[in-house]
Amino acid sequence: MQFKWKAESESSHIDSNYRSIYKLVQLKTTNLSFMKTFLALVIVFTCWEFSLATTCPTTIFLNQSDIDDFIISGCDSVSGNIQIGEFISDISFLSQVKYISGNLTFENFIIVEGHSATNVVRYIGGDLNFLYETTLGEELTFNSLEYIGGSHVLLSRGLDTITGFNALKRIGGNLNFIGGGTEAFVGFQNLQHIGGSFEISSQPTTDISGFKSLRQIDGPFTMSSLPIVNLFGLKRLKFMSEINVFDCPNLINIFDPFNEIEIISEAVLIQNNPNFRRINLPRIKEIRDEFEINLCPSFLECCQLKIWQSQGIVGMVVLSNNGANCSNGGSIQFCFNDNDQDGWAFDVDNCPYDANFDQSDIDQDGIGNACDNCVFTPNSNQEDSDFNGIGDACETSPSTNIGINTTDPKASLHITGSLFIDDLNGLVIRGIDSTCYRLTIDLLGALKTQQIVCDE
Repeated sequence: MQFKWKAESESSHIDSNYRSIYKLVQLKTTNLSFMKTFLALVIVFTCWEFSLATTCPTTIFLNQSDIDDFIISGCDSVSGNIQIGEFISDISFLSQVKYISGNLTFENFIIVEGHSATNVVRYIGGDLNFLYETTLGEELTFNSLEYIGGSHVLLSRGLDTITGFNALKRIGGNLNFIGGGTEAFVGFQNLQHIGGSFEISSQPTTDISGFKSLRQIDGPFTMSSLPIVNLFGLKRLKFMSEINVFDCPNLINIFDPFNEIEIISEAVLIQNNPNFRRINLPRIKEIRDEFEINLCPSFLECCQLKIWQSQGIVGMVVLSNNGANCSNGGSIQFCFNDNDQDGWAFDVDNCPYDANFDQSDIDQDGIGNACDNCVFTPNSNQEDSDFNGIGDACETSPSTNIGINTTDPKASLHITGSLFIDDLNGLVIRGIDSTCYRLTIDLLGALKTQQIVCDE
């Protein structure tokens, strides 16, 4: 009994020991021998901690008496799996378990209230599963759990909000929430990496803000049959393997949160999302498989896909039954003439030879500011009789636009048209301090200023 107490006492300090070692290694990261020493110490401490623990083999709890026997054994580590069945009424025994090498499975189990007793579990080497007719209460918390080596699968009912995985940083396998009644995922604030697939399907989900730290998904990413409006909870994602989004009627801009995504290693499928409208992946460098969009009637502008094809970012593009301009695979052919590559097709671009992403047109004459020869005067025909780059509509005859001693504005000479000076000696201007300057233009078209004596 004395040894057991000592073991528990020493075990309680292990976290602080790890932190102390980690602080030391931060100061010595350039010393290779020190790094080797650090790794050796980590192994020693890990082995020491497990040696202090009381380990039990795979355990299946079919009734409450099985749990009572487990509690008496004092196990705080299980070398295999834990399975909890439908005839269990109390899972507070999990308060003594820190490490599960295999799976933790709830099957046909009913949790009426939240069980914070699960907070002590730090490591699950296999899967964490809630299967079949498992019904959860308002909350289920695993706030000490840092790692799941396998998958986390939730096939259950009755859990409106998932809040209890705030320490979880990595899942080695899949993270799947399929079926059930979860409206909000707000409890994965520190999760950064999912080693397998990530799926949320057939749920009343409207909030995924709990995944705000997620950076990488190694397997397929799937959202289907959800009333969600946007995916801004995933705005820190930097790497995705595959994207599948379908049957989400309220989703408008699927890609807007993905401002940091550079590579999508497999295919993209966007299907049957009636309000999906546009594509926006500003940092994308490569999509290694096909990009398919179908049954999205509000998707009208797909020239971005053509631009990506011309830049070698994406290979095959498959379009079917979308809006008018993107109704089929041939509909992006009109984007072949997007000469300025600003995302606007030649036949709809108001400056087809000058890139102008915003299509701004101040005088509303149908000619964009970037190429309008009279920006502030409407002239849709762009007539320029003297070919000087200034449209006739805003260039009038100098003979009728010279005013001497004008008062609006007050000046000795007021010219409202163009001023043409044909003099190799340039233009001489005298300032208010009676200093004179000669303005000339060099062979490269640059304006040069030279101070001179005024009587020159």
